[in-house]
Amino acid sequence: MNQERTVLAKHFDVEPNQKFTTQEWVRQSIIPKLIERQAPSERSLSVLHYASTWNLQNNDRLPLSRRYEEVVRESSLARGKSDRQINKMTQQIIDSTHSKVKISLPSERGRGRYRVLGDVEEDLNGKLRKQRIWEFRAVNMIIRQGTFSYITPQKDVDGLMSKLCQEYDSLEARSEEPADNAINLAYFYTIGNKLIHPFVDGNHRAFDRFLEYGFAKANIPFSIPQDQSGNIPKEERFRVLTANFVTNFLRINNLPLFYYKPPRAAFDAYQEKLTKLLNTLIGQKLNDPFSVYLYAAIAGELLKWTPNDHTREVSAIQEKAKIEGGFAVFNR
Repeated sequence: MNQERTVLAKHFDVEPNQKFTTQEWVRQSIIPKLIERQAPSERSLSVLHYASTWNLQNNDRLPLSRRYEEVVRESSLARGKSDRQINKMTQQIIDSTHSKVKISLPSERGRGRYRVLGDVEEDLNGKLRKQRIWEFRAVNMIIRQGTFSYITPQKDVDGLMSKLCQEYDSLEARSEEPADNAINLAYFYTIGNKLIHPFVDGNHRAFDRFLEYGFAKANIPFSIPQDQSGNIPKEERFRVLTANFVTNFLRINNLPLFYYKPPRAAFDAYQEKLTKLLNTLIGQKLNDPFSVYLYAAIAGELLKWTPNDHTREVSAIQEKAKIEGGFAVFNR
């Protein structure tokens, strides 16, 4: 049986100088306006993604027929059907001659919205079934065995993000100290960017600007390090620790990394489990000691980009988490 290698989602390059110019515009204009308006975090993240990807160009636009076909293939409509049958059904939907199925496509512009492919309405003997279909997204993970892929949620992305944003807003409302703000941001950034990865492209641009927005909102001076491409440098421990959070989450919950795309049934089961576990992780907020320990480690790196030393506060939070969780940490 031929197995299809996991393929990373599209990446749209932006000329570096344009990228830096856009980032500075976001810092000087967009972030102050968001703080002034006190917008909820989900709305703020959407605005930051829209603004931060201003120069993002999709040079690989699919023909309309291919966009419809992608939705059909990723939905339950394709189950048990051959390529020929899928192509025929797709054309019938486009021509409005398939009376039982309708597909709505979003705007081709991906800026400021999650990676939805389309919405399907299917008439099942007079009962309407609706499905929202999400774009496939795989993220490279380098482990001892080689380069594998973490496949992000392809189910209920908007529901997961809405819940994460609401929980973050509730945490932020109770925060008083810089360490609290940093841990909240570590929680939001790690789950949102690293695990859910809600946008087709520009995730780091949106979430990195959200870090700046979060510290600015708390009136904490903050200067994010950037490499020549405008991203947080790979050698920064912040990058290492957020990646470690992902591998710990997968290992603890017996979720795999992938080299080949799994069969449809196995993939559907994986997605169901992943979505359920992410809902649990979000709902725990800062109540799971092991997660708090990891969030605090990430927060400690964020606080290094502020002018004051917060090592003692972060260490105290980590020690409390170890006692409450009954675990020890060994540094190799």
